[in-house]
Amino acid sequence: MIDELQVDLAATVEGADAIGEAPNDTFQRVADAIGDVAVRSFGRPSSHRPQSPRLSEAWFCCAEPTCRQQGRASGTAELATQPGVSGEHPM
Repeated sequence: MIDELQVDLAATVEGADAIGEAPNDTFQRVADAIGDVAVRSFGRPSSHRPQSPRLSEAWFCCAEPTCRQQGRASGTAELATQPGVSGEHPM
């Protein structure tokens, strides 16, 4: 399936280039083709999704606490107030 998709996408892009199609139009056709394969393979996404996890959940991000959480657990807020420490892990 992936190999066939790659061949189809390469042909789409090469054909679009050959006729001078606008890059935005080509990009949209590629995105549509990828979406079609995803829907055929996995079905349409449910319109009802549970809320996404947040950094406040203990298991999130390899279960490592944020600097702010560490400060609360140790009873100090030093880690969260140090210059250059935002209190959250960068994503």
